[in-house]
Amino acid sequence: MKGGVLRTHISTRTRHAVAVSAVAAMVALPLLLLGAPSSPSASAGGGASGTVSQAEGQQQRHLRRIMLVGNKVPVPPTSTTTTTSVPPAPASTPAVAATPTTAARVAAPAPTTAPPAPTTTTRPMASATGLATWYSWRAGQCASPSLPMGTTVTVRNVATGATASCVVTDREASNPGRIIDLDTSVFSAIAPLSAGAVSVVVSW
Repeated sequence: MKGGVLRTHISTRTRHAVAVSAVAAMVALPLLLLGAPSSPSASAGGGASGTVSQAEGQQQRHLRRIMLVGNKVPVPPTSTTTTTSVPPAPASTPAVAATPTTAARVAAPAPTTAPPAPTTTTRPMASATGLATWYSWRAGQCASPSLPMGTTVTVRNVATGATASCVVTDREASNPGRIIDLDTSVFSAIAPLSAGAVSVVVSW
């Protein structure tokens, strides 16, 4: 029993020592390899030394891989800056020369033509000379042998120049020398009734 327990303690200590030695070798060897410069003569040697150097090199590379895998250094992500390409500014267009503007034409005022005055065709005055008599008829009216009804006539006494007007509303019998028969009021305006008949000029 005691021998078995002793062997167990010895094997346990041996394993611990081997593990510690391996860890120390793994830590110390990369540091020595990184710090020691590579000698050119080692690469120039031949035979067994070249083989040993290659084996050492492979071991060193293997240890470096282990260290790099175990001690990965996080690399910060590179920020990709997106640059927006700004199109070049267009070349400044030459200013267009302003064409001289012609002076504003002053519109001439339209000729103001007065509207033609209404032309009243005045019928030429007709007249006749003869005797005027009187009779009892409507005031301001008279009788004529030929003038149209409704004609306004002016009777002027040839001797005195007195005038009066009347409207033809009656017919007079045709008597040589007599051209109009006046109402008593119209006859009295140019001559007294006692005259009976006077020489007149009748115009219309």
